[in-house]
Amino acid sequence: MLTDTSKNTGEDMNADEFKQRYPKYFVPQYTHFDRKMKLDDAFNYVTNSENIKKHKFFPFISYIKKFVKFSKDKGQYTKERALCYAAHMDSLIYKYYGMLLNDEYCEFLDKKSLDYCAIAYRSNLKGESNIHFSKRAFDFIKKQEKAYVFIGDFKDFFPSLDHIYLKERICNLLGVEQLSEDYYAIFKNVTRFSMVELEELLSINSLPNNLAGKHKFNKLKTALPDNETLNSLKKKKCIHVNRNLENGIPQGSPISGVLANIYMMEFDLAMMQLIEEENNGLYMRYSDDIIIVLPNIEEEVFRKIYDSIINEINAIPNLILEDKKKNIFYYEHQKVLNINNYYLEKTGKNSNIINYLGFSFDGVDVTIRQKTQAKYYYRAYGKIKTIKRNAFMTKNNNKVSKKELYRNYSERHGNAENSNGNYIDYVKRAESVYEGEKKIANIRKRHMSKIALRLKKKRSKQR
Repeated sequence: MLTDTSKNTGEDMNADEFKQRYPKYFVPQYTHFDRKMKLDDAFNYVTNSENIKKHKFFPFISYIKKFVKFSKDKGQYTKERALCYAAHMDSLIYKYYGMLLNDEYCEFLDKKSLDYCAIAYRSNLKGESNIHFSKRAFDFIKKQEKAYVFIGDFKDFFPSLDHIYLKERICNLLGVEQLSEDYYAIFKNVTRFSMVELEELLSINSLPNNLAGKHKFNKLKTALPDNETLNSLKKKKCIHVNRNLENGIPQGSPISGVLANIYMMEFDLAMMQLIEEENNGLYMRYSDDIIIVLPNIEEEVFRKIYDSIINEINAIPNLILEDKKKNIFYYEHQKVLNINNYYLEKTGKNSNIINYLGFSFDGVDVTIRQKTQAKYYYRAYGKIKTIKRNAFMTKNNNKVSKKELYRNYSERHGNAENSNGNYIDYVKRAESVYEGEKKIANIRKRHMSKIALRLKKKRSKQR
């Protein structure tokens, strides 16, 4: 182990280089405990390690993000995830040190031939996305005469990261025995972090806990009114400290993704050696989602390799597979068979479709997951239902609402109006990557006729 700390002084990249690498970088227009800043001054501050050593980090602001899900049984429902965001200067500091770590991490991947194994939170992916990664996995399966496929998802990934193990991995990556003062300041503040709930800040500012209240909140100069300070928040017990001094980092900070990747370095290396080098298979990890493909082996061999995979998982502190999301498949003669009942303690109906990164493979064809398609039509039809109801109530054709419908749910929109794109734009990108996959192409080809048909249907009589 090296003792040199020159690699992690925070001076690897000066302000101009930082600015050049992010020429379009801007400070998001949100409100926090510090005021919005001038970027040139901020770049100079962040790239001086002496500033970081003594920098006083503000608490994160935490909130619950609701993700809309859809299933045939439940219809549309929501899942919740706790996320945090840092103060303006803190966020830029995390971004900068995250870039430095990411550079080192990408170099590690290149040296260890892991470039196509860890595929999330990377700075050198060259525009590739989940579409490209899922295609790589399914193309690999298609080329095999037969194969075992294992899909897994790690439980409570970010909240479970072991602090001591994480620190050791960072030191190993940087080639040092201990972190320099500036790096340790970063590490300390993402492991012993504190946070204030957005809901509490809205209440303190006499704002409602809804979209309108949050919109007004983000127009304030700072998160606290003149009669409040961080000390007063402490007295009111509004500042919540991560009491678990052993585990967890905040999900949502600019540095959390690369720290999670660094945490998985040894596991990724072990999986690459076991799956790819020793068994000519494929291993990919997208954050906490993994896929393993083991081609042309007998069942007895698969059982031994599967046991080795579980042993490698158990060797990493707090790395636990989510039981509900584990799936094992057998592929042969363009057919996929779910064999969970032979290997896993799972009950219920098992689907013979491999789902990975939002795409589904049935042994022959690839398409976008049915859940995603169903959610799209559920929302689009809901919008159409609203248009019809409004038209019935006001006795007009509601052109404004129809324009919004086409903008959000069809390919009939201008780039200026919808620069971020919608679901059909995503389908187009998938169609271009998955060239020749008819089931993906059919989603785009049929969506306008389905919308038009639903618009023409007569509104049901009012009871």
